[in-house]
Amino acid sequence: MAENPAPFAPYHRHDRAFFLAFAALSWVAIVMGFGPELHGQLKGRAPFPPLIVHVHAVIFTGWMILFTAQFWLVRIRRTAIHRKLGLAAVVLVPVMVVLGVATALVSRRAHFEAGQNEMLAFMIVPLTDMVLFPSFAIPGLLWRKDSAAHKRLVLLATIMLLPAAFGRWIGPWIIIHWGDGFLGFAAQSYLGPDVMIAAAMLYDRLTRGRVHRVYWIALPWILAVQAITSAIYHWPGWMPLAMRMIGH
Repeated sequence: MAENPAPFAPYHRHDRAFFLAFAALSWVAIVMGFGPELHGQLKGRAPFPPLIVHVHAVIFTGWMILFTAQFWLVRIRRTAIHRKLGLAAVVLVPVMVVLGVATALVSRRAHFEAGQNEMLAFMIVPLTDMVLFPSFAIPGLLWRKDSAAHKRLVLLATIMLLPAAFGRWIGPWIIIHWGDGFLGFAAQSYLGPDVMIAAAMLYDRLTRGRVHRVYWIALPWILAVQAITSAIYHWPGWMPLAMRMIGH
């Protein structure tokens, strides 16, 4: 009879550095993706977006600050504060989902009315991001007592917020080299996040000898939503539907 595999080790001596490095990379993606546009707005070279976009930026930045602070608190062994501060996510997650959908609709309507019709098709990406994000954030909150699963679910939830940042950062290069077809469009938004997921799975393999089950369960769901997103983007009926969604 085969022996049962050893339990997945919840901690490893490199975990603190690894998860903080992931938080740092997330911040790099956000700054590289949104920094040039913000700089242009501050210099007057680009119009400021609607108010809801600013609220969205504040709330989503709050999640990133919380995400980073939580891993830092674990690193310095302030786990009691970590647990109390984590309760803020219970409020943040539903607010982020509602705000994420509303911001996608309002901002894309503003772009459309300004004559930037090509921006409307990309609305499908933030909308499906708001499907993926809570699908990991909510289980992450519910499974707080399983630290290994909890950390990985929160990591996945945060990665699901990064397609727009990576799309603005590396998307133009991908369009030039890969085009805007089914795979090219998917790569514009998802190559960066998917590489981060692959790196997290590799880290598990190197430090534990196997990949945590959270990733194996999550991966088919993530890839399926990404494929559906690209299919909808290329569907001829998407633009008329998107126009109705923004009230046109």
